[in-house]
Amino acid sequence: MKLTEEQELILSAVNEFSEGTIAPKALDIERNGIPEEIISSLSRNGFMGAAIPDTLGGAGLGEGSYRLILESIAKYSPSLAFFIYIQNSVAAGLMMASERKEELASAVYDIASGRKSSGISLDTVTSRVSEVTVSVDASARMTGRLGRVFNPTGDFVISPALKDGKEVLFVLDGGYRTETELTRLGFRGIGFSNIAIDALPGNFRMISEEKASLRLADVLFRSSGAVAAIALGMAEASIQKALDYANSRKAFNAKLIEFQPVAFSLSSMRSEIELLREYVLSDAANDELAGLKAKLMCTDLAVRASRLSLQVHGGNGYFDDYQIEKYYRDSMALQAFTGNRTEEMIRYSRRLFGNEAARL
Repeated sequence: MKLTEEQELILSAVNEFSEGTIAPKALDIERNGIPEEIISSLSRNGFMGAAIPDTLGGAGLGEGSYRLILESIAKYSPSLAFFIYIQNSVAAGLMMASERKEELASAVYDIASGRKSSGISLDTVTSRVSEVTVSVDASARMTGRLGRVFNPTGDFVISPALKDGKEVLFVLDGGYRTETELTRLGFRGIGFSNIAIDALPGNFRMISEEKASLRLADVLFRSSGAVAAIALGMAEASIQKALDYANSRKAFNAKLIEFQPVAFSLSSMRSEIELLREYVLSDAANDELAGLKAKLMCTDLAVRASRLSLQVHGGNGYFDDYQIEKYYRDSMALQAFTGNRTEEMIRYSRRLFGNEAARL
């Protein structure tokens, strides 16, 4: 696929940034979290607010350029790529789609500049809002507990709540506290904990007055292409590391790559990655249904590619020094954290075969 001149420049810049700034810190990010200096560097280079319009302080890049950035960064730090996705596609995406977007513009601007960041609950993503135990009472006080929040120490947190029997969505910039850090399978570079909420009216602003679960589902649906790009980056990195290892490691006086099962498996996986990359970065994947198809295929590919890489590395792949195991963990987590897969398959099936499909 031929990239535009803008995309060529962006790809060159983000690859240079990833190799020079992220790669040396990748293991530290996994162990200790994303350092502030990397967030600042991302912002200075226009990557932090890549998908946010320039009128709101972002880079205002097209979807293809945004995906190139996520793909490149995910090769070195899936946690960092997922953090950028949360800020751009989910947090800013919800606020920019709000009927109160003018009131929320300052928060979007702060995200784009890197000065502030938002947290979001996994419960918000994978459950119906009515299952979340946060509510707003008659005195407009919000109380409850929000489970499994990514980036819980962010400057604000997006929270669903029940208000007057309706599913509503708020952004809190105060009135909440983090609880015990949760141990999780993937994206260990991003903080993850439950939060307790006791917020007064001045601590939160409305994003959506009703149908919060639909708003959340729509944002996740529209951002499927971005998730596909992250998965693609993880798959590419997994196979490249496996190839490097297979070309240097010997068994029975021969390099691993000389053995047919290894070479055949890696070549098949590389071909699949190249074909999907052509699709994900093309205009064809900009359609929302096509984006969902790309997401389903790429997230599955990332799991298979990272598992193959682990197998090629043998026991060495299970140590974080080789930075292989994170791709397997994060690829599994990406499937779980970016939507309800069953509901996505129902949506996809019905778009293809009609509303009677997948009803049983």
